[in-house]
Amino acid sequence: MEKMNKVAAGWFWRMTALHGGAFALFSGALALFSTAAAQGETVYGRLTLGAYASTERFSDSNTESAANDAGVISARAYLRVEDLGESKWEFITDLRDKNDFFGNLDKENRQLTNRNDFQLRQMSLRKPAKEGLELEMGRFAVNDVGNVYVDGGNLTYHFTPAWKSGIFGGLNPHKDSQRYLEFDPQSTTYGVSLTFDERAGGWDKNFYMSHALVNELFGTHTDRSFLFHNIIYQWTADSRLISLAFVDFVPNVYLQMGNLTWQQALSQDFGFELSALHIDVVEYFRRQSVLDVLSPSPYTEGSLQLIYRPDRMGKTFLKILGGQRNVDQ
Repeated sequence: MEKMNKVAAGWFWRMTALHGGAFALFSGALALFSTAAAQGETVYGRLTLGAYASTERFSDSNTESAANDAGVISARAYLRVEDLGESKWEFITDLRDKNDFFGNLDKENRQLTNRNDFQLRQMSLRKPAKEGLELEMGRFAVNDVGNVYVDGGNLTYHFTPAWKSGIFGGLNPHKDSQRYLEFDPQSTTYGVSLTFDERAGGWDKNFYMSHALVNELFGTHTDRSFLFHNIIYQWTADSRLISLAFVDFVPNVYLQMGNLTWQQALSQDFGFELSALHIDVVEYFRRQSVLDVLSPSPYTEGSLQLIYRPDRMGKTFLKILGGQRNVDQ
């Protein structure tokens, strides 16, 4: 824990020196937009700080170290301004910093070391629309194509209140090997989408369907090309069918990720959930022990849950689950 205390002090000063300017800029923008709110704009903002630490020792460990300590400090600054100008533009910025004291695996020395990730998660300007053209530019996630992040732009045309189609493109700030975003001038992404979103029945009855084609390139090389599929059909407050899939085309056609979930209310208090899941190797790994990561492998899982909701809060009282990694067969 002494090591963690030293690293915590280092993280604090690093945060102050390197990222203080960014958070000061955020605070200034929050104050500026708060002043402008009196003129009709709507401003939402929050600053979040969090930390946790734990010490754990294994009495019988197969690794060189019996320690399984954990410690994380995180910070987030979020700002959203709506109804800017006559065209009702929307501005969003989201700054995040996370310091994991045991986040890096040092394979040579067989130990976990400190890792700090600072990122500009989002900074975008959007002109919302319920009909006609909708525009968004900056760094943001394109929701209708599977939450693909882009440093660029997205143009959406609303044919009707329910039907819309979009085209996006720009630099790709996300890598499959990391959870945070960073600027990369060599990585690009682009794609098209077609979406149907009808919420005539409010939260109790609605239908959402989106399909998209997305390409991700590094230089002139195609890193990934995939079809995105998502359907959510809800016919009562507690009954819905959810289908989600990523079908990749490089280096061959295969199911990168697929999930099918059926949630059904049997009565006012009882219900069930039946789910099937398949995940390939992209962004998926499991640890065998504290210091060892298992070899990448596709994983398939099925589950059944019986749910009891006496106070409208989901409570699983029986769950049957089975999963298999291909490499372990």
